[in-house]
Amino acid sequence: MTDRKILENAPEGATHVDDGGAYFKRTKKGDIFWWVNQVEWMPVGRNRFTRSLADIKRIVDLERVGNEYRTLVADLRYIYQKEQGE
Repeated sequence: MTDRKILENAPEGATHVDDGGAYFKRTKKGDIFWWVNQVEWMPVGRNRFTRSLADIKRIVDLERVGNEYRTLVADLRYIYQKEQGE
């Protein structure tokens, strides 16, 4: 699943996702809950290896900006070449 899809599919309140696509939320107290059957949050007894949704959102934003810059550079290169008569 792409980072963008992970964010689009995240349930309200989710803060983390694991490699299998399971969503979790961590409260300010440190309690961890697992999103079960796309219906309810259930307490989890142990911490699993997860990715922060905030980090994933930042990655998606940076990828978007990177794509915009690549397009801008390509446009500027084209304009420069036209001006140089290439």
